[in-house]
Amino acid sequence: MTDFALYQPIILSFCLFVIIAILIAPMAQRIRLPFAAVLVIVGFVGSALLTAFGFTEHFQNLNLNALIYYGIIPIIILELAYRSDLKYFKVNAIPILLLSLPILFLSTGLIALLMYWGLGQSIHFPITTALVAAALLAITDPLNLIAHLKNNHISKSTMIMIEGESLFSAVLAVSLLATFSALALSVPNADTSRFSQAGWHLLSFLWLLIGGIFWGMICGFIGGLLSSVIKQKLFQNILLLIVAYSAFLLAESYLRVSGLMSIAIVGLIMGKAHNSFISKNDKEFIREGWAFASFCSQGIIYLLLGTALSFSMFIEYGMAMLLAIAAVIISRTVSIYGILPSKLPTNKSIIDTRSKNSLFLAGTRGAITAALALTLSIDLVAWQTVQAMAFAVVLYSLFIHAPLAPILLEKYLTKQTPSQINLFKNHRRRN
Repeated sequence: MTDFALYQPIILSFCLFVIIAILIAPMAQRIRLPFAAVLVIVGFVGSALLTAFGFTEHFQNLNLNALIYYGIIPIIILELAYRSDLKYFKVNAIPILLLSLPILFLSTGLIALLMYWGLGQSIHFPITTALVAAALLAITDPLNLIAHLKNNHISKSTMIMIEGESLFSAVLAVSLLATFSALALSVPNADTSRFSQAGWHLLSFLWLLIGGIFWGMICGFIGGLLSSVIKQKLFQNILLLIVAYSAFLLAESYLRVSGLMSIAIVGLIMGKAHNSFISKNDKEFIREGWAFASFCSQGIIYLLLGTALSFSMFIEYGMAMLLAIAAVIISRTVSIYGILPSKLPTNKSIIDTRSKNSLFLAGTRGAITAALALTLSIDLVAWQTVQAMAFAVVLYSLFIHAPLAPILLEKYLTKQTPSQINLFKNHRRRN
């Protein structure tokens, strides 16, 4: 009862925050603010008011690390994987792999170097901490822009590339984050140099990645076989939940491989199995259920982000926050326009300027970056700086990038049909 009494004010506060956010959301839509931004504002203001009335201790004692990593993030990853079409992923496998592997690694390295050069001389900010921060900031999350991209008739292949990059960049960046965090928290001694430790952690990352893929494939195929004999949509949903979370928990607790990679592979395989074994309406029922769960999970993260913000953070870490935003923009520009090739020899589609513009605009950061920043170890050197930089990039994505992106999409990316062009010409003649 004592533990529950501690969380009662927090739960009630969050319910009140959500109601307020829903009420003011229509006003925010007029200035193109996403609902996630409204949740951050309400969380920030609400937390300040609760602090003024003496409820600070409830939020200070709030430790949701396990809930975020084992509950919220897997839901987001599973929903993203399940609604992705594995057939289209195979067709666009090469650009997705380019975005998710070499370009992700190069982008992470560039962000780390920019932040290390910018902060390493002014504060105690070692390169290992810069790598941790870069892994956090490498995760793309275009959720707040997906509707705008579809409304502007972005091609199917480009949308698949955007969704594929978002899914696999999240999974790979989390594995990178775990590897870099272990390296940053390790203490070199006389027997083991930092260089040899780096090699060991690299092997650990490869094991996390490859092991997670194979374990996810095994669990996904088992789930797919079981789904072929189950007809009811409710039982299919329960089966997806059990298989996905069993794969995740076994991977994390016993196999020591990437549970998020496993759950992503399970979601892709079982999504394809459901295309074959259940009706379209039944799959839509399952998809909508997980979409709702993901929406609620992300809503919790954005509210927590709002409660974690303070004016003192912007004053103390302002320069570091601006540097992080600049580093993300620069790395995204270099990655999309400088590294990503326009034509792939074994791929039929051409990544033209229009597609690259869409990919650039879709490179926002969101709930997973904020969630992982909230769970940073306080033993990490300059962890508060890293957290502030992650928050800054998410805030930039929500309050600047997201409102401006639809305007840029409408101006530069909207396809005009011949009838629209003729209508526009006739309108100009009449005027």
